[in-house]
Amino acid sequence: MTNSRQLVFPQGATVSVLTSTGIVFVGQVIRDTAQRNHEEPLDPFFAIQLTTAVTIDSTVYYTVGEIVALNINSIEAIGPVSIV
Repeated sequence: MTNSRQLVFPQGATVSVLTSTGIVFVGQVIRDTAQRNHEEPLDPFFAIQLTTAVTIDSTVYYTVGEIVALNINSIEAIGPVSIV
């Protein structure tokens, strides 16, 4: 993803983000991306507060509650999380 204006999620929305390394991050959006001023420089990062831990091969890399800033160029897919 090379255009951060494509990322339009309200603050507090829970999203699932798949990165180019295959790691999935699930968390709540920190900043309301729909309210960006079009004159602002493009922010190359998408920040979320994790609602699930990120583990790789049984090793915990990030814990619930941590804030991570993901480079938008490393995002392969992103979408809202729906709990039914």
